[in-house]
Amino acid sequence: MTSEAYLTGQLIKHADGASITNGKIEEMIAARGVRIKGNKGQKIREYIHELRVEGYPICANSTGYFWGNRKQVEHFLDEFNRRVASQHKAIEGMRRGRGTLVSNDTDRTGERLL
Repeated sequence: MTSEAYLTGQLIKHADGASITNGKIEEMIAARGVRIKGNKGQKIREYIHELRVEGYPICANSTGYFWGNRKQVEHFLDEFNRRVASQHKAIEGMRRGRGTLVSNDTDRTGERLL
């Protein structure tokens, strides 16, 4: 686990149940002298993913990230499973759609793509 991910987890854990936005996480990390390189929003999502893989119970809603209790984690996992199932449907649709492609550089009408 990266030190930035660990720090992100600690910040979220000690947020007293409040949701923390990407901006607030970035601000809190910067206040500790750590600079996030690259796309900050994407990096924070990567940190959150890393933490979840490690077992940190970090949930999310429309207001940001938060350290979930048992009920919140179960609700988050249900929602997450629904999103994963939806993505699987999209993947299967695209796989079926591959057969309709004319070639690698043309669209369905045969027009050349840029």
